[in-house]
Amino acid sequence: MKLVISEDIKSGMLARLEELEPGYGRYNEQMPGDAQKPAFLVSLVDSTQQKEINRRYRRSMTFAIQFFPDPGSLTQRADCLRMGERLYSQLECVVSDNILYRGSGMKYEVVDEELQFNISFSIRLIHEQETVPSLMETIEQEGHIR
Repeated sequence: MKLVISEDIKSGMLARLEELEPGYGRYNEQMPGDAQKPAFLVSLVDSTQQKEINRRYRRSMTFAIQFFPDPGSLTQRADCLRMGERLYSQLECVVSDNILYRGSGMKYEVVDEELQFNISFSIRLIHEQETVPSLMETIEQEGHIR
């Protein structure tokens, strides 16, 4: 089982954003003060895990993608709205390490001329079973016939 699935999904989203807009800046969790704009910032908002049957679990993660349009543009709000519509189709499926993750629960809004796009991923996991040494494996038996 992978330990940092959220990082795999984020790297898949950052790769999709690179394909979508190759010249835009892309940042993971933090954006430096001298960041290039237009740019994307991808961050994990929350993550939950629920136990199901036996060793099965369901993990749900919500990510925020912020889009910062070109500050010199006179149509910043329209740029954000167009990008929100594009992200719906471009992030529906994200691939990382040859694993396909399907996004759901997508929504966006424009706040202060910046796009706030949310997307969730729900994944089923199976935890590896711990190997417990059996006491029977260490018993030695001797037999004597009289």
